[in-house]
Amino acid sequence: MKKTTLLCLALHASFGMFTLNAVAHEGNDYPTAERVQFVEECMNDYPNKGRFEMVQKCSCLVDQLAKNYTYDQFVDMTTAAKAFTISGERGNVVRDTPMGQRLNAEFKKATAEAKGACFL
Repeated sequence: MKKTTLLCLALHASFGMFTLNAVAHEGNDYPTAERVQFVEECMNDYPNKGRFEMVQKCSCLVDQLAKNYTYDQFVDMTTAAKAFTISGERGNVVRDTPMGQRLNAEFKKATAEAKGACFL
């Protein structure tokens, strides 16, 4: 084979690997620290389950959410959901707004669906 043909094949193969890699990274990628924190909080909700099982299921849960929501949407929903657990006036800032109520309801629905997909 000619050198130019080999070069073209090598470039074509490299480009193909690049595009496959790009496709693998499409979607809503959340920061690792955020994923870890979410998994730890999830695992704390199930203290009587096995650690290995819960790492798998809680990781699945955050992966399912990442498939359907951008990171910014995830932050908005989890912030609203956490505000609903704060008693007193501080929580009211979010709880008493239509947007806060909508985000909390959306997060509950999204996590319920994701839990079903993850057998949680």
